[in-house]
This record gives sequence, structure tokens and C-alpha cells, in this order.
Amino acid sequence: MADYNSKTMARKKVREAQQKVRDERELRERANIEDMATFLVSRSRLTGVDEWETDRAAQVSAEASRRRDEHRAAAAAAIARIRARGESIAAIARLAETTVRDVRAYLKFATARGAQSTVVESSSETVGSPAGEAANADDANTEAVGVRAQLRGREPETTCRGWAVGGSGRARCRMRSL
Repeated sequence: MADYNSKTMARKKVREAQQKVRDERELRERANIEDMATFLVSRSRLTGVDEWETDRAAQVSAEASRRRDEHRAAAAAAIARIRARGESIAAIARLAETTVRDVRAYLKFATARGAQSTVVESSSETVGSPAGEAANADDANTEAVGVRAQLRGREPETTCRGWAVGGSGRARCRMRSL
């Protein structure tokens, strides 16, 4: 401890030490305020990103469903046209390297969607509009699953919620419980 000769000098040193402590505290508080503001803004933006991701995922899912329906309808119409030209279901299955059951499912889907009526039309036309296809997709999927279940001699317990193409390139119905 230093030797102070006068109280005035001692008070001056104490005031300088207190001012130094206050300055350091003020700097810490300013830094804390800036960091807290950054934290609050970043947390709000993080919530915004989560909401954006949810919305974007819903948009992507809707677009994927629309595209699946479009491709499924085109595939079903093509199978229906081949069948209308007199090819057997077994021959179509061999050509497509798929099962007879899959071909029948596509034919049932085409029938449910009215693809048979487009056989007379040009083969380059698409079946229905994407908006109409999306509106009827659940009904057609349910009917196709129900027909397959009836072919097996039982009531359907599931419904098709979309078609997926496996590693072998064959389209498969992704099922969900009714």
C-alpha cells in the first residue's frame, strides 16, 4: 500500500480508481447491450427461418405430389393405350419389366381417371389437366387400392398416398392406413 501524506491526495487516488471501475463497467454494459440486441435479433430470425422452412417444405411437397400425379396419369394412359391396341396384361408386364399386378393397378388407375376415353385421341396428348388430376388424385388412389384389395378377396385397409419409383424403376404405391 502506498504512503499518502494528505487526505486530498488519497481522495484523488480513490476517485481515480472508482472512475476506472465505472469506465470498465460502462464498457462491459455497452458490450452486453450490443450482444443482447444481436442475440434477440438472431433468435427472431431463427424463428423466421423455421417458418420459412415449413412453408417451403409444404410447397415442395405439393409440387412433388402434382408431378407424381402427372407422371402416374401419363403412365396409366400409356398402359391403357397399349391394352386398347390388343396387348395382353402379361405381355405388357414383360415389356415393362414389372408385375402383372402393377400393370393391373395402372389400368385400374387409368379407368378410374377416365384415361380409356383418351385412347381415341392422339397419343401425345396428356390425360386431363394438372389441376383436375390433383383434385381427383385421392379418389383415384383410393379406388385403385380398393380394386387391388378386391382382386385379393379382402377389403382395403390402406389407401395410396402417392407413387414412388423404386431402385428397379418400378412404380409402387406408398400406402397409408384408412
